[in-house]
Amino acid sequence: PSVDPHDYEPTTQTAKQVSNANIVIYNGLGYDSWITKLSNGKKKIDVATDVMHAKDGDNEHLWYNSKTMGKLADYLVKEYAKLDPKNETYYKKNAEKENEEEKAFEKQFFN
Repeated sequence: PSVDPHDYEPTTQTAKQVSNANIVIYNGLGYDSWITKLSNGKKKIDVATDVMHAKDGDNEHLWYNSKTMGKLADYLVKEYAKLDPKNETYYKKNAEKENEEEKAFEKQFFN
């Protein structure tokens, strides 16, 4: 959207999408606190706390950390496999691909 994420207000459409979700993934650390109101009763993944082990006062801009997406992919394998065990291998392969792409990105831009 064309709005600062700190100022974002969910639309009715967003509320419908969240209500249909099996898992709600959100940044955490107050960056997107609106999601907690919409996701009552849903399995929620707070990327800051659950995945990156961040604490209050840490930088909430997790998506700028090159390690976030790979760690989230690995975390999602476990969560999706709980909901859909027969496709666990598929989820693992996708996470491995994400992690390989992350390593290539880091090598290209940070080494």
